[in-house]
Amino acid sequence: MAYDIYDKDGKLRIPSPDEWPMAKDAVRHAVTVGEAYCPQGHDLVDRDRLIGDLPGIRLGFRRPGGEVGEVVLSPTLGCFDKIVLSSELVEGEELQLFCPQCYTPLPILRECHCREGAVVNMLYLTRANDPYDAIAFCNVVGCHNSALIKSGEVIRSARLWEW
Repeated sequence: MAYDIYDKDGKLRIPSPDEWPMAKDAVRHAVTVGEAYCPQGHDLVDRDRLIGDLPGIRLGFRRPGGEVGEVVLSPTLGCFDKIVLSSELVEGEELQLFCPQCYTPLPILRECHCREGAVVNMLYLTRANDPYDAIAFCNVVGCHNSALIKSGEVIRSARLWEW
């Protein structure tokens, strides 16, 4: 039996100790992205690279010196595990992020407050390029500002800060 994190009235259920393993799995999947697309509609989910038993999200990046690389990010909001496929990621570096298939830069949602010049990039949850159904995350290595946006609402943010 699957654990439902909300009751019939839409209120969050607090699990009993015997329900906790099912509740933990339900919450994890509630904030996990199964699809992610670039502005040109390329599927960025890498089914060959798993993070936490789930397919990761593959992105290209350019470091400040111009070096290009690829990384696979965790599809779970709040999990900052990643697999660096080429180049390296240096804590605090501001990256330019792009689709590894067509090299289209990722759209910018807004500036990030972590430092001057940092931006929050987006990936779409559908090929419709709808910013109201997207994931958003900072382009600075090590900044954990990220969010899942569904139907225009911030469903969950990895850090509590004002959007």
